[in-house]
Amino acid sequence: MSDDVKAVIRAADDDEWTLAEGSIDDRPSMVRFRPALAQVMGHSALPKRLVVVWDYGDDGDTGMPDSEIAEDLELFENALNEALDPERTAVLAFVFTHLGTREWHYYFADLDEVREKINEALAEQPDLPIQMRAFDDPEWKELASVLNSVLEET
Repeated sequence: MSDDVKAVIRAADDDEWTLAEGSIDDRPSMVRFRPALAQVMGHSALPKRLVVVWDYGDDGDTGMPDSEIAEDLELFENALNEALDPERTAVLAFVFTHLGTREWHYYFADLDEVREKINEALAEQPDLPIQMRAFDDPEWKELASVLNSVLEET
């Protein structure tokens, strides 16, 4: 990734995060996001969005992870960020949790490079209940949607 992107986008662990809690169909939901990314939405160097989904199972009650699963999710997120964030190969924009799943939404440019770094980071991990999908999102519409929905509720 270019130094230009690193100059304008802070490291994920050095940036401010906001947590918004709500409900969808009377079930709790949470979104954690980086408000400062609003200033760089649509950055031409990061025109694609990667969604990594971990299906940890809906408990039929809250759909939120228990403490053991929450720890696994945090370790997984840390491993992804260690692989993708230092060079801003992919930029974590927001994390959504609802009904037994957690989704990490990253913006990136080169799918092969992202795939390689993720495979290296997870090579020693046991099989994980994750799926990954990539989308074209040059205007960062999904992040804009998150920011708009949170602003509407406040």
